[in-house]
Amino acid sequence: MLTQVSKWRQLRFKHWLNQRIPAANSLSLNKRNIFIFPSWAGLAYLAVSLAIFILATNYESNLSLLLCYWLLALFLILLYLSYFNLSGMALSASPLKPVHVGDRLQLEVSLQSNKKHFHLNWLDEVNTQIKQTSPGREIIKLSWNAKRRGNWVLPRVKLFSQAPSGLFNVWTYPDFNQQVLIYPKLIACPEYAFGTGKNTTKEGDLNQPLQGVDFQGLKNYQKGDSLSRVAWKRASFSQNWQIKHFEQTQDQQIWFSIYKVQADSIEEKLSKLAWLVTNAHHQEITYGLQLSHIELDPAQGESHLKMCLEQLAKHP
Repeated sequence: MLTQVSKWRQLRFKHWLNQRIPAANSLSLNKRNIFIFPSWAGLAYLAVSLAIFILATNYESNLSLLLCYWLLALFLILLYLSYFNLSGMALSASPLKPVHVGDRLQLEVSLQSNKKHFHLNWLDEVNTQIKQTSPGREIIKLSWNAKRRGNWVLPRVKLFSQAPSGLFNVWTYPDFNQQVLIYPKLIACPEYAFGTGKNTTKEGDLNQPLQGVDFQGLKNYQKGDSLSRVAWKRASFSQNWQIKHFEQTQDQQIWFSIYKVQADSIEEKLSKLAWLVTNAHHQEITYGLQLSHIELDPAQGESHLKMCLEQLAKHP
């Protein structure tokens, strides 16, 4: 029963918040979307002020009453100062960029204001803090860990501050209306680097010969080249490493098939395929991708790589 009541309250709060602060790529902070409430220190401050007031009226001490009124006036001044520390700021977010599982999702948020702001705190996964912003435009980066592939929706991000006195919590909940695809984690599998062959029976045949590339000779190793292509026999008696150089024939293309990649799980297969298409793209090889729900014809280029990674991320 308590769980159902708690869920109902959360849904009601979410509905109210969606009406109060609608999802948008940008947000200007004002009295409609800024919330303020005394902190524990602020409540203690009020409790002390109340105690002084009770003692002052009980003992008819004018000086104590004057002290109580002065404390309450200071409390109200600090309330406005706390609100003004967050108000007047314009927030806007840049589109999220796709990443692989295990990488960091970074959201760039632009802060535009004509005054200084102090001790801003963001509730992302690393609790980003800004001690002070200058008038003008500043860029901050919020980050989250990409934990699983697929479509990821950016949650509301809490921005709060207790400046300048620590007596008030001032916060807002912007929803930047962002979502992004998270690609599978990259798992290297150089044994399939030059194709698995296309499967036609959907049963897989790992003995099918690879096609599409010809061995052209050796060339000197350069930083960034794949270690799987190093000629280790030559490296054993030579100080200069050399790598095997392949070139693709004009009338042949290679395929990467989910049915022919050996792995313990479907997620591992997708991770290996993600590495294969990325590696083929860097090697400028024309490649196609065969999945259980779609086939992408052989091609090259950034758009083809993006399409392959998107289909791997969306794989059921």
